[in-house]
Amino acid sequence: MNNAQILKKAYLTAKSRVESKRLRYEFSDSSLSSNGGVALFNEIEERSKIIKMASEFIEDKRVKGRSKYSVEQFLKSRIYPICSGYEDVNDVTSLKHDCIFKESLGIDPTSEIGLPSQPSISRFENSFESKTKLAKFSLVLPYIYTKLAYKTPPKKVILDLDETFMPCHGYQQDSLLSGHESKYGYKPLFVIDVNISCALAISDRPAKTLSGLEVKELFEPIFKQIRIDWPNTEIVIRGDSHYGRKELLKWCEETEGVSYITGFPSNKRLVNRKEVLKAKERIKQKFLRVEEKEKDKKEEEKTTQLTDYCTFKYKAEKWDRERKMVARTLAYRKGEEIITKVRFIITSIKGNKSPKHLYKDIYAKRGQAENIIKDVKRYLKGNRQSCTKFNANQVRLILHGLSHWFFVMLSRIIPKTSKHKKSSIPKLQMLLIKIAAQMKVRARVIQVILTCSNPTKDLFLQMIDSIHNDSVFLGP
Repeated sequence: MNNAQILKKAYLTAKSRVESKRLRYEFSDSSLSSNGGVALFNEIEERSKIIKMASEFIEDKRVKGRSKYSVEQFLKSRIYPICSGYEDVNDVTSLKHDCIFKESLGIDPTSEIGLPSQPSISRFENSFESKTKLAKFSLVLPYIYTKLAYKTPPKKVILDLDETFMPCHGYQQDSLLSGHESKYGYKPLFVIDVNISCALAISDRPAKTLSGLEVKELFEPIFKQIRIDWPNTEIVIRGDSHYGRKELLKWCEETEGVSYITGFPSNKRLVNRKEVLKAKERIKQKFLRVEEKEKDKKEEEKTTQLTDYCTFKYKAEKWDRERKMVARTLAYRKGEEIITKVRFIITSIKGNKSPKHLYKDIYAKRGQAENIIKDVKRYLKGNRQSCTKFNANQVRLILHGLSHWFFVMLSRIIPKTSKHKKSSIPKLQMLLIKIAAQMKVRARVIQVILTCSNPTKDLFLQMIDSIHNDSVFLGP
């Protein structure tokens, strides 16, 4: 029997492992779903209004009464499947009559009306043709951030700037060849608050190195959106060495309430500074003294490297002012020689903070941002930049960013004592979202019957109860 015959027949028989029985595989019950955990996203949306807020950033010019689906329904039909592991728009075709997804869109599960079709969703993603419309929608993530991240405006937030390469597998508009990756693609800029593990902005862009002016132009509208709700919050921008460019540094210094701490590329002038040379000699001598003390210890117990820190003022030729530099010196042994290496950061953070604190306790923690990027890019398949138009790919990236917000909210509901509190997105999808469910529509109630063999059934019910009892912060 070929594939076409199997699909037409809708069932298949096979030999059973139970004696004198036969197996019959049949895909025929529309009241069943493998996505019962979407109910959690529905409850989160009821409290947080993530999708409702996002819909307010989209201007709907369609004729009233002639549109079958609202903007909110279009967003839900795209975001909920992404959260459930269906990242491709084509997946909506097979999910069109899934009872759980239909109910989440406010559609009667027993009706013949299904989810929006794949062409309709593709037209929706490609409808952001003007730069003004796209720029407005791009501010939805920072807007949601100020509403949901904290109960009250924080005194200070540290925002990480980072990029990631996303390959293109076709003829995508504005894609460029990345010399480092040897592939054509995009290199979007992420703005991340690692304190709450969220991406508060994602700006798609061609795969080329960011200039200081481009970083400033990308971040400035995000900053203005944040300032609307948080006028007095101190904002610290953190990034690696290619963000330490004069245009961004100058903008931070001239903007009230904004400071920076970024890496800075090494050069001969910096390496030969007297403060750095003294620090290198100091750490070298300290390493020799430690080796002398530990000469009788086992090899695996000996100290392998030491660090030291120093700070000084520095003015590059094209700068209009001096700026504070922090140098970290690292010493380790390589054969008969003791090697010393130096890394630099530049900062405008005020106060009497030690150079060690600035480097180790503030700057070095920026690496956590890569985990959030991995969540959006790998686990939620945000790297599916498969639309032909650049604007459509930017819209798609924002939709994946909105999907990630549902998991940020989901992690808040999970009790602190649960072993699943810090679980990855794939594991949460497997345990809490991909749950077998049956939906029965009664006269006064829609009954969702979940499998009793689910290992997280108690956690699932506890999370639903937490949302209803306002025991977690999920929104305004």
